[in-house]
Amino acid sequence: MGKAVLFYISGHGFGHTTREIEVMKTLLNRDPEVRIFVKTDAPEWFFRLNLPMARVTLLAESCDVGVVQTDSFRANRRETLERFAKFYLDFKKIVPSEVTWVRKNKIDLIVGDIPPLAFEVSRAAGVPGVAVANFSWDWIY
Repeated sequence: MGKAVLFYISGHGFGHTTREIEVMKTLLNRDPEVRIFVKTDAPEWFFRLNLPMARVTLLAESCDVGVVQTDSFRANRRETLERFAKFYLDFKKIVPSEVTWVRKNKIDLIVGDIPPLAFEVSRAAGVPGVAVANFSWDWIY
């Protein structure tokens, strides 16, 4: 069996997903045995429309809170911070569960665009992790 790669992708907007779909296409084309798992709350149809799905498993799970927006241009900072706080209250419970899943599925690499959960799981599971992004969350949170 080939390598297994787990992607954690923010479901906020289509930028994260679009970027990672291109990475996935490249991996699938270069290695006919690679298997890809995707944990995201981005819409399933977007992956199916843009990606060959034979070796891809989609898991509809939220891995971050993104940004709460009042419209296409403005963020609701207060609600974003409230959701962030709520999500990370359970963070210490989520990570061990994710590590168990990673080990059970024999994941060889974790790619994150760019929820912090990806890298905490990577560290805790002892699996290499790669961040793909065109910005960082530090200026948002």
